[in-house]
Amino acid sequence: MSNKSSQIISNQLTSAIMAGGKSRRFGTPKTNALLWNRKLVDYAIKIAKLMSDNVLVVTGEKKICFDDESITVKDIFPGMGPLGGIYTALLKSPTPYVATLPCDMPFLTPEIFKFLFSCLDGTRPVVAVSQSGVEPMIAIWHKSALDTIFKNIERKKLSIYATLEHLDVVKVVIKDKVLNDQNDVFTNINYKQDLENILQLYYQKTE
Repeated sequence: MSNKSSQIISNQLTSAIMAGGKSRRFGTPKTNALLWNRKLVDYAIKIAKLMSDNVLVVTGEKKICFDDESITVKDIFPGMGPLGGIYTALLKSPTPYVATLPCDMPFLTPEIFKFLFSCLDGTRPVVAVSQSGVEPMIAIWHKSALDTIFKNIERKKLSIYATLEHLDVVKVVIKDKVLNDQNDVFTNINYKQDLENILQLYYQKTE
């Protein structure tokens, strides 16, 4: 068995990167934004591939450029927000469980999703809870959620929070030992200034 394969969380899990957002606050597609000369989407792909042999990148209408475009799937419900992307990932997944991760959290670690997977209770979705509260995009879903998500999209009820609650979500507080003393794990990029702030903090620490 290869070293990579020995690291995957489960062969029942697919990693799905949500990359179909419109990036209104950022101004340009966040996925193509650079942090230390590396695209944000590439950070997410690296994490996703450490978690599973099955990786999907759910894209919207805007072009995303990265090395392995064979893992791209088009959002079936563009314009319906993250819930449409989650539906697409579940529908296209070759496995019963799907771990969703955003494309704008470059410091996420596979250990977070490994911990979430260990907290699964049947087919109930499992979602991470950070110091800031529920992180709805950092979750593990089961294919059985497809029907509920589809009905919510039809009714234009697009809240991920409401959908998770309807599915009797398991909320998991991410403990310090899982974070491994990394305080920036849940840092997300909403504005271009956020990238500048990360670089400034980094250089302050290295001075």
